[in-house]
Amino acid sequence: ESRHNEFTVNNEDMNLSPFRTLSQTLEASPRYKDYQRLIDDKLERIDSNKANISVFGGFSAGKTTFINALLGDKYLTTSPNPTTATITEINNEASSTVVYKDEADLTETLAAISGESHDRADGYKKWIRKNIKQVDETYKPLLAGILENYEEYKEVLGQTVEIDTNTLIEKISSDQDSTFIHKANVSLDTDVTESYTLVDSPGINSINARHTSETRDIITESDMIIYVSYYNHVFSRSDETFLQYIQSLKGKDFPIIFIINAVDLMKSEADKDKVLDYMRNA
Repeated sequence: ESRHNEFTVNNEDMNLSPFRTLSQTLEASPRYKDYQRLIDDKLERIDSNKANISVFGGFSAGKTTFINALLGDKYLTTSPNPTTATITEINNEASSTVVYKDEADLTETLAAISGESHDRADGYKKWIRKNIKQVDETYKPLLAGILENYEEYKEVLGQTVEIDTNTLIEKISSDQDSTFIHKANVSLDTDVTESYTLVDSPGINSINARHTSETRDIITESDMIIYVSYYNHVFSRSDETFLQYIQSLKGKDFPIIFIINAVDLMKSEADKDKVLDYMRNA
């Protein structure tokens, strides 16, 4: 059930002048430009009564399903594959945009899979044709995307392009297309996006090195974090490690909301209580 109205952005009682002064002070020091950007972005969101809500969790934990429930309709369908998943930001901007991966993003991943080195992704096609049946199932959608669609996307790699919202949603739900997409900025006019920007992150075990850097930025810029876990593997070792990483960036007092997905599949109320108790005490 969507309860977004219970979390509101309220700047009426805030004294923001010290933060504006700090931003102006940092402006004179290029060394601290990243800190200044974070402060300015936060102030801009407060001034416009907006907030960033980021949704994290493992692959196939149900992040996108939860976001659709929050939005009130099934808007999004994204790839559950860690080699083709994109960062998806849902906002109410005037139009949707797609940020395509650059050539280096593709070749870095392909080099790690194949052990070969080529300047362009199409240089790996010979290896892919020879080995695609033998590689781990996780990598097959990415490799198939390179074989089938590289020629279609090679001219837009590294670019940010305005795109129809429905077309973009179709692309991020297709492995062969999402292979080439780094980030999707999906424009949706809903009650939720009027006040919040939602970020559906790649799973915490993404193999894309650029996603690791982006994940840090997403956490840093989050006003609230929602963590989704599937009922039969709540709070795994990877969950624990990632939550500790969040705390290292945001502090131990930063609020995190936990969503345990698919509890209706549990065999009994007793099983559900065990999972909830385990999560509370973890």
